[in-house]
Amino acid sequence: MWDCDDVVSSTESKKQVSEPVKPVLQLQSVATTGGWSLSPAGLLSLESELEEIQVFDLSKVSPITASPSPDPPHVTLHTSEPPGSSCWVEPRCLATASISSPDISLWDVGTHLDSRTQSRRSALYDQRNIYTPSRTFSNEAPPLCMGAANDLFITGDGEGCIRVLDPKSGKLLQTFSDHKGRVTDLYVDRFRVLSCSVDFSIRVYRWVKTAGVRPGGTTAQLESRYTLLGGSVALRQHDGFNRLVCSASSCVGVAGNQLKFYTFTANLKEK
Repeated sequence: MWDCDDVVSSTESKKQVSEPVKPVLQLQSVATTGGWSLSPAGLLSLESELEEIQVFDLSKVSPITASPSPDPPHVTLHTSEPPGSSCWVEPRCLATASISSPDISLWDVGTHLDSRTQSRRSALYDQRNIYTPSRTFSNEAPPLCMGAANDLFITGDGEGCIRVLDPKSGKLLQTFSDHKGRVTDLYVDRFRVLSCSVDFSIRVYRWVKTAGVRPGGTTAQLESRYTLLGGSVALRQHDGFNRLVCSASSCVGVAGNQLKFYTFTANLKEK
């Protein structure tokens, strides 16, 4: 992790001098790290090539200026298959899925640690502390990316569909088929949802209030708005969009070694 507070942008005064950005925390995973996700509670989940996910409590990880621990405090979630995607549904509830199964598992991450603490004790092999999913529900296709906002759960899959589910009951609430290829990434917040695909497009959705209360106690539902095109599909030299980054007024789609920058004509956050 890096501290970027002292970074000076090119638009600021040239008289200002900033120190190089330095890492403040360093974690070592047991295997090659895949995806990662950070919860509002300060929990960092790291997917590995093994059938497990490690969760680190960043408040308990020693700064890099101190003597780094080779085994920082963490929780290990043992999955039935190598994880393909994950996201935090609640501050201490992690959703996981594999790329070969439509099943989505929800894990309530507690406070016990697998690794040794300062007291040199470990809870790793205590049967009472072995984590199992608190509940499981199914998507209609294996999810390739996931997100959560407004008490709802969103998935993108290989069928090019965006699906909205109730994480409490697992009930499917909405399905969108705006893409013509598999969905590769999602951006989700409480104002909007963006999805990108191998079809070289980015779809923009907006959360809107409904007249009645939806299952699960929420009054929000997703509304499909418009598509941002990445260019000519025939002339492209890559496999479409594979990553997506978004702010309140703009977004960037990653397509191979190309970055496509878009500015929203209206800030949905203001509506």
